[in-house]
Amino acid sequence: MRMMGDLHRNITIALPLLLAGGCEQTSEPAVPAPRANSAAAPQTPSEERAAPLFVDRIDGSGIDFVHDPTISGEYFLPEEIGSGLALIDVDGDGDLDLYLVDGGRHCGTEIGELRPNVLYRNDGDWRWTDVTAESGTGDTGYGMGVAAADYDNDGDQDLFITNVGRNVLLRNDGTGRFEDVTAAAGVAGDEGNMSLSAVFVDLDRDGYLDLYVTNYIVWREGVDSTCFSPGGVRDYCPPSMYRGCVDRLYRNRGDGTFEDMTSIAGIDLVATHSMGVVAIDFDHDGDEDLYVTCDGESNLLWVNQGDGWRFNEEAGLFGCAVNRDGVSEASMGIACVDIDGDGDEDLYLTHLAAETHTFYESRNGSFDDRTTQYGLGYWSLPDTGFGLTFFDAENDGDFDLFVGNGKVTLQPPFLDPDHPYAEPNRLLIQEDDRFIDRSADARPALDHMGMTRGVARGDLDGDGLVDLVVTNNRGRIQLLQNRMGRGYHWLGVRLEGTTDNRDGIGATIALLDRQADAPAATARVRVHSGYLSSHEPVLRFGLGEASDARGVEVTWPSGAVERFSDLALDTIHHLRQGSGTPVERQE
Repeated sequence: MRMMGDLHRNITIALPLLLAGGCEQTSEPAVPAPRANSAAAPQTPSEERAAPLFVDRIDGSGIDFVHDPTISGEYFLPEEIGSGLALIDVDGDGDLDLYLVDGGRHCGTEIGELRPNVLYRNDGDWRWTDVTAESGTGDTGYGMGVAAADYDNDGDQDLFITNVGRNVLLRNDGTGRFEDVTAAAGVAGDEGNMSLSAVFVDLDRDGYLDLYVTNYIVWREGVDSTCFSPGGVRDYCPPSMYRGCVDRLYRNRGDGTFEDMTSIAGIDLVATHSMGVVAIDFDHDGDEDLYVTCDGESNLLWVNQGDGWRFNEEAGLFGCAVNRDGVSEASMGIACVDIDGDGDEDLYLTHLAAETHTFYESRNGSFDDRTTQYGLGYWSLPDTGFGLTFFDAENDGDFDLFVGNGKVTLQPPFLDPDHPYAEPNRLLIQEDDRFIDRSADARPALDHMGMTRGVARGDLDGDGLVDLVVTNNRGRIQLLQNRMGRGYHWLGVRLEGTTDNRDGIGATIALLDRQADAPAATARVRVHSGYLSSHEPVLRFGLGEASDARGVEVTWPSGAVERFSDLALDTIHHLRQGSGTPVERQE
């Protein structure tokens, strides 16, 4: 990896705690601090090989959630698409709580039972309590995904849930109780659409988070055809058999309501089968663009024209609409990552088996398919990938990768005859600028096979290492505790905007080398990525053995720049906008 001073340029975006309320940078934080890194004892090489890299802590956790999409026998397409999750500190106690999206009764039918989504409170020590009823979070729509963010800038995290049919916005009142404000906010969407992913992002830089929602298909009972697998067995139909639809873009007015800007922005010019979306300032012009993955069709790059409400679709022009062979792929999950440390964010997409996943490297203002060069494709040939996340598993300063898999067709080989859609997940560790499959070293946790959909990352036990939560269609979740500690240092940053959006979403954080007083790594605060899932807006810089990082420089979405110095290692710092040292912006 490229380095500056003793610091690796690559970083990892982690998901520990964004706490309610705020405090300026002081020596006595007003919010609970994460527990000290208890994984700091270095391991010998033999011990490291002997110990599993991850351990599933679901047994005895108190989490009894089992995803139920209601298998109707009619092969309704929504049954195999969901669902996602959110890691969110709903009560401000410093722990990451867990919100899980369920299926249930098929929209517009009497097929299946109404099943609420579930919120679990983190009680510490890998124990959780169901607080759905008292929190008011048990939406009973046929759920797909969830986006968590502080859309009203009141200091706590809210929830936007995508469904087959009416979407739902739940507003947190600051005590961990939520109110359905969908109708008043104007974000229910189209009753006949199947919405999947959502991203909160400040597109016009007015300090309020706007909302983009992907819509997959128009669905109602009776639209599904009769389809068969290659072996002649009844199976789910491909998305091409369904009518695609238009995504939705909403402007946050700042008063708790949203304005539908879909037509004004030009988003309604394209009707497709959208799945994932990420916000990315790929052209470094200071405003956020939107990259949308489309199932079996050309992907979309909506380029912001500067005011937040005029967009041009330019994926083909910039080389990220199709792969290097000019072929459209399935494009389920999506993640942004600056793998080469050049300050440009790259894109990584998961696809169907036999397609390989695709890595688009941002180079000189355009994207180039460089999947092979980074070893990010060949191992994925047998996989049907959905949720994914880049993270620094060891805090050694470079990115590692977890990918969740699960079939969508009855295509042999069947690795588990009792569960023909099940596939194993993968853990890739970066070594010498290549990604090496280390899934076997995470056994028995990764021996589990299912229809994995959502993947979220976060330090669930406060030991300084990033853990993983995995959702499985028709199955239990997995709580994967990270055991890869080497005693390496890290530095966490949690932003609180005052004039910018409260979560600091879209801000860029540069890690400063104490000796050189210059950026050693940069990353953008991003909450929503992967597949149908949501992460906390906390950035974690893995430092390896380096110990000379002592500050960060924050470029807020509005363009204001300030520096925060003398930051201790191995903890998360809550940085409030306006409490650092202003830096004159270089034009």
